[in-house]
Amino acid sequence: MGERIYMPDLQLLQARIEIGRGRPVEAHEAMRSAWREAAQQQATWLELSALVALGEACGARSAEIDALAAARARQREGAGSVLVARADALLGRWSGTSGA
Repeated sequence: MGERIYMPDLQLLQARIEIGRGRPVEAHEAMRSAWREAAQQQATWLELSALVALGEACGARSAEIDALAAARARQREGAGSVLVARADALLGRWSGTSGA
């Protein structure tokens, strides 16, 4: 069928499996794959989901932190959601340490 709408979610599920197996490198790569796929689909919510997972796993790189900030700025809906609150918390934590 060629439909890829569920790929970011499946890749995040794979990341959870890798974490359970004690394989953080593979987990981070699965999260990055989810982010790239979501970005390619222009699916901001899925981008946020992948980038928050990556940030919470302490695997986010500088470019990914910037991408999270950009995705959060584009996300107009879901202000009261858990995902947006998690994104805001990560961004707040990172902005508080950026001057250190």
